[in-house]
Amino acid sequence: MAYGPWKGQRWRTVWNNGYYRIDVKWDFCQDIENNKTMIAMCGQRVASLNGYYSFNYTACETGVGDFNGTKYPETRAVSVGDGGTTEIECTHRHSEVTHNADGTWPSGQVCGWWRFNVPLASHNVPTVGWTAFNIDGEIPTIPRATTPTLSAASVACGSNLTINLPRHASGFTHRISYRIGGKDKGTITTNAGTSFAWTVPNLGSYMPNSTGVWVVLRVETMSGSTVIGYKDIGFTATAPSSWVPTASISSIAEATANLATQFGGYVQSKSTLRVKSSGSGSNGSTISSYVVTIQGRNYNGTDITSAAISASGTVAVTLTVTDSRGRTASKTQNVTVLAYSQPQITVSSVARTSDEATTATCTYNFSIASVNSKNTKAFYIQYLSGSTWTDIMRMSDSYGKSGSVTSGAVFGVDATTKVRFVAQDYFTSVVVEKEVGPTFTLMNLGAGGKSLAIGRVSDNEGTYQCALAQTHAHRTSASGANGYLKILQLVVTATAWNYGGIEFKYHCGAVGTSWFDTGKIVINGGSTTDPTPAIVMCSNPDNPIYLHKASANTWDVYVAKNGSEQAFVFDVVQFRANRIKWSFQNQQVASLPSGYIRARWEHLNACYPVGSVKFTYDANNPGIRLGGTWAQFSQGRTLIGQGTGSDGTTSMTFGAGATGGEYKHKLAQSEMPSHSHWLSDDANHTAHSFAWGGAGKTVWLNTLAAGGNGSGNVANTKQNEWNHTAYDGGNGLHNNVQPYQVIYAWRRTA
Repeated sequence: MAYGPWKGQRWRTVWNNGYYRIDVKWDFCQDIENNKTMIAMCGQRVASLNGYYSFNYTACETGVGDFNGTKYPETRAVSVGDGGTTEIECTHRHSEVTHNADGTWPSGQVCGWWRFNVPLASHNVPTVGWTAFNIDGEIPTIPRATTPTLSAASVACGSNLTINLPRHASGFTHRISYRIGGKDKGTITTNAGTSFAWTVPNLGSYMPNSTGVWVVLRVETMSGSTVIGYKDIGFTATAPSSWVPTASISSIAEATANLATQFGGYVQSKSTLRVKSSGSGSNGSTISSYVVTIQGRNYNGTDITSAAISASGTVAVTLTVTDSRGRTASKTQNVTVLAYSQPQITVSSVARTSDEATTATCTYNFSIASVNSKNTKAFYIQYLSGSTWTDIMRMSDSYGKSGSVTSGAVFGVDATTKVRFVAQDYFTSVVVEKEVGPTFTLMNLGAGGKSLAIGRVSDNEGTYQCALAQTHAHRTSASGANGYLKILQLVVTATAWNYGGIEFKYHCGAVGTSWFDTGKIVINGGSTTDPTPAIVMCSNPDNPIYLHKASANTWDVYVAKNGSEQAFVFDVVQFRANRIKWSFQNQQVASLPSGYIRARWEHLNACYPVGSVKFTYDANNPGIRLGGTWAQFSQGRTLIGQGTGSDGTTSMTFGAGATGGEYKHKLAQSEMPSHSHWLSDDANHTAHSFAWGGAGKTVWLNTLAAGGNGSGNVANTKQNEWNHTAYDGGNGLHNNVQPYQVIYAWRRTA
């Protein structure tokens, strides 16, 4: 039982005959939880009430008893002088009393017994037999306050919270109030029984910056109008999910000057939006931020101006407000944006009407965005005369047109004339310039006679200029997928000891989808009239050329074909053109003819000279891709740098090409660390044992006595090599291989 401390010994007068007074000494403590009081009977006190009466007796009958009626008599010598007082200590006796359900003391409860009898003939001495001890009015009521429980730890405002009230007495009632932040906020009820359902009021003002507030309920237990006690219990009142802010877009307007007047709507890539917004909090919250989102871009504030709207059609303007509780609300309003793009011009051609004509035909196509037929429009063609642009034609009645126009005689025969095409709208002008060159001239030496121009008139003194198209370009058109394309054929006309060759550029696939690669072939006549290639190189080892001898003095050049792609060959340059002839080819084959030569990488010797080392993850010999002769080496071995090195303790020298090391090694006795073996006693007595020799041999054994068993009993074993522990271990090899990843190592040998 959870009894509290004793309250302190005190006296209670229990008898008075006018001559003497008897007091009983007692104490108490209480078990609040179990509604009980413990009474202790501790002693007695006898007082003479005047100076005429006294007694001295060696066998006074004293003692105390418990409330169960058990009495514990004692006999003591007591002497009371005239007008004096004597205390008599008794053996302590305890009584446990259960209070009424409401915590009050049970009136009339016998708490113990006492006696004091002086068996003398005098009628004045105290003579009191066993008497009940009653202390009505002395024991305080035990608080019987109800300990409440709640149906939930958190409840949204506007929802019900059940307050459970397991009262200790049916007559108890409860007065319930609530407080927030240590301050009383109101009474919930004054007459609750065993439970009460409370609708949590709107407490939003107490949680403006959060979604919950701590509420303390005070439950006072009442017995009639008397407060027996109280208990506090708390819960979190939360903001309901419906408590969200409101968002409102007040207005959306064109922010770019004059656009609204001109177009009566928003224009793609030109309009900027001014958006004004507002919002309000909910149930005590305030708005902490305004964010307007347009085309994925955020703008902060209640009055914002956006960047230019890049889209057309329906564009969403979304306002998101966040309140002080971190809750959000959004409002979306759509605007319609008129499509716009800047004017477009395509010039098909600007050419003289004939080789020697001073007139020219201009073929064109233009388009201007109508923007709901509100955009301004103009299109014109002009030529430059001196420093002045002069109209060839002009129109302002169309947003787009394809056509052609022939100029007047405005183009000189010996000069280049500039022509420009202009499409103009409300926002901008787009200009495309072209030139009409002079009339055709096969060769011109320039005004000073110190220039050379082919196919044109020279306009740069002292230079060479060529306006004729070069024809050293070819695109294959062979059918068939994959395989290889024959793109060139070489015919060698060299005689002994003469060199000839070609260099060319090529790429495979659609134009713009692959790199331009270079092929080089040099053929040395040597001492034969049917020479072989001396050099076959390419700039890209992943897209090489392949050379195959088709017949005497004739070699075909191939490239790989991927799917239906074709090859483009251009910039063919001959070395000693009189010694080698070439021609474009256009043939697909499924596989290369046997005996072909694969080009080596032109940078092979610079990047991988003979003696170089290369690592690969696969088993493909690098020579297949790069050229040169490569041999796999150092299989199953790690590589180490040549020279002398040190690990901080030992220095070692390694010569070039040397090998060494072991995968596994058996440690010799001399290689083992110095150590000893302790003799121990395991379950089988085999941890260590001694071998003492063979049959017929004498063994002397002395044993050092165990500690505490005396000294001097030293033993020695003396028998040749038999003075060691028994053999142990598997006599295996030590693994020296480090953690590894296997790759291929190659060395270029030629």
